[in-house]
Amino acid sequence: MCKSEVAYSQVDLGKAPTGKSTDFDITVGNKILAIDVNGERKMEKDIDYWRHLLTYFKAGVYNQFTNGQSEAHFYKLEYTALKN
Repeated sequence: MCKSEVAYSQVDLGKAPTGKSTDFDITVGNKILAIDVNGERKMEKDIDYWRHLLTYFKAGVYNQFTNGQSEAHFYKLEYTALKN
């Protein structure tokens, strides 16, 4: 069995404001994974250890534990692949 405390890292991205949308930017490149929320860098992590793996992103909420409840609304999704 995969335990969440081993398989996942949780990052506090701050409280989501009510009544307005939130901009999230996830950037992967140059051995770094970065997450920006409303233009503020919330997390930056060295991901050189996974350079031999493919990176896969999906948008949504994926509850994997008992009694999980979530809701997500997307107003705009953009994907850009940059080539060196």
